Amino acid sequence: MADIYQMPPNTAFDPIFDMTLGPMPLWLLIMVVLFLCIMLTNAWWFIKFFIMAPVRGAGVASSARGVKTQQAFMFAKNRSFSIQALEYIDGILSYKDPIMVSKWMLTSPTCVGKVGFKPVLIASDNFDCIRDPVAEMAVCRIAKEINEHNTDVQVTNNTDFMNLIPALENAYPEGIPIPIYALYSPDEVQKYTPRNRSAGMFGAMLLRM
Repeated sequence: MADIYQMPPNTAFDPIFDMTLGPMPLWLLIMVVLFLCIMLTNAWWFIKFFIMAPVRGAGVASSARGVKTQQAFMFAKNRSFSIQALEYIDGILSYKDPIMVSKWMLTSPTCVGKVGFKPVLIASDNFDCIRDPVAEMAVCRIAKEINEHNTDVQVTNNTDFMNLIPALENAYPEGIPIPIYALYSPDEVQKYTPRNRSAGMFGAMLLRM
């Protein structure tokens, strides 16, 4: 039995790493601690990756080269918010993923803003055109003023607003005044936008054509 515990020739215990701390030597304890640190670091980065997933498009758009990649703030029907990197071709924006058929029309250059020196658009999945925050604030403001100060005419939907456009153009030839500081709500204008014009239907129409 004594031969079992004999040291091989020309070998010796390391005075530090072969030191026994409890049930395991020091070198094994160091390996276990390093393994746990690596696992915890990976878990932390995975959690951070999933938390930041809704704004991943900002990094994709910033690192992309060329004019075909466009950063867009996306507001969904369930009031969720995300930053997407959309593909821009001939005034049409769409996802780079062919499975996602939603498409948006860029109807005016005034819809394009800048965030962090990068151009950005605002879009939503229930309307097939790029959102114009200034125009939407003007629509909501004038509709609110009409509903508060006029009992005969009320603006409750897109048809009511379209019928009032000639009168509004005469009353405000230079445009509707908006306060320099005004809150923008992407949901407030929904009742004044045309129905049945979702981005998904627009993309499906193009696929059928």
